[in-house]
Formats: sequence, structure tokens, C-alpha cells
Amino acid sequence: MVSASPLWVQDRLFGRRRAWQIGDIVTAPAYRGQGLFRECLTTICDALPAGDIIICFPNGNSRSALLKQDFVPVVDLRYWARPAFWWHRASPTRISAALSYSGDLSNAGSHDLHVIRDAAYFNWRYLDCPSRAYAVLADGPTSNPGGILVFRRFSDALPIAVVMDLHGSPQALKRLIGHLDDEARRQRLLAIMTLRTTPEGVGRFGMLRIPMNLQPKRMLLVARWAGASESRSPQELRRPWHLQAGDWDGL
Repeated sequence: MVSASPLWVQDRLFGRRRAWQIGDIVTAPAYRGQGLFRECLTTICDALPAGDIIICFPNGNSRSALLKQDFVPVVDLRYWARPAFWWHRASPTRISAALSYSGDLSNAGSHDLHVIRDAAYFNWRYLDCPSRAYAVLADGPTSNPGGILVFRRFSDALPIAVVMDLHGSPQALKRLIGHLDDEARRQRLLAIMTLRTTPEGVGRFGMLRIPMNLQPKRMLLVARWAGASESRSPQELRRPWHLQAGDWDGL
């Protein structure tokens, strides 16, 4: 089985365009080694509309198969971490109802492509997620936030706050990071971690980049064009992408 979820991407060269993220990749043990994964992957990539973008964060088992199906490696997400600063005190606005702002909250900077972070995306990705619990912190009203931070506990065994999304003005980011430290104190979380392609939004707040050889898992984005008749080279997608942990469906 291979599945794909729709997303909207902002492309600096071509504007808003649809993308699809390959998520579940599963083959029953009794049927492995028969080429069924490749067949399903080819079918779904050819069936999606030509000109759409297909992205995936494959694990080590499926990476080589995707690269043989016209996917190209684009960029690695890097790990950033620091201890939680329990001396911060704050009163964040913790969101439980739907967000209703308009526009795109992403801090894309000079990057060419990013997944659009509008209210519909945040509501679908986090607030309406049936399988995982996320905490959404807003700087300001839900109808017009200056910034948004989304995090979740890594696991019951690891008291680490994983920042999924962090967006907003520099002033909003500073307040949100302080709010996260206060939440970490309340929940007895010892550290803060995130994954992203750039230091924007984390480097100035004491987050240190983890060397590639110490990262627990490689998070590589691969991409290709959809459609069996698409003639453009996937190398065109090897441009700067602005990505965060929330772009990876595994968390």
C-alpha cells in the first residue's frame, strides 16, 4: 500500500501549486520481494495530475526504490536542540478551537518553496489529528496571531518537547519560545528539539545544531513531478526548500 495526502506549496517562481506527500508505505511480510511496492508507487505517481509535485521523507528501506522512480534528493532536515529553560515564566494562549486567520504564516525568507501554513492546514494537521495530541500556542488572537508554535512530547519515555512548527515575527518567536519553556517546566520536560532546513527562528534562542553523524535518523526530502506524461526534469525541484519537523508526517 502506498498513500498520498494533498498539500499546497508556495513556489517563488510559479506561485501557489498543489503537492502530494507520500505517507504510508506498507507491504505485508508475506508479499515482500514481489515488486508490489514499486508497482503501487508507479501507479500513484502516474495517476496524479501532471505538473503537481510529489514529496516524501523515505526511510532507509524505501529510499533507493524512490530514487529509481524519478525522485531526486532535495534537502536534509537538520536536528536542533537545547535544554529547557525552566526559569522562563509566561502565559501562552493554548489553542483548542479552530484557527481562523487568513493568509500564510510561514517564515519562508528567501527560500524558493514551502508548504503553505494557512489556518486550514494547521487545523487539519494538528487540531483535528485523531491519532496524536499536539499543543498549539498562539501569540495573539486565533483570528490574527502574530505567531504560532506547535509541539508535542516525543514519547512517554523521553521527556523532550519536539517543536513541529514555529512561525511569526521575531518578537512573536521570542515570546513563543518563552512560552514553550514554561510549558516544559509544567510538564517536566527536560529538553527542546526540532528539525528544520535553516536556523531561522531557532538559532537566536540557544538552539544548537546536532552534527549529521550524531543525528538519530536521516530526514531527507525527495521530490518528483507527478504524471506519466510530465516532461520536466525533477532536477528543477532541487531548489531551496523551507521545511520544519511538521512537514514530516512521521511526527
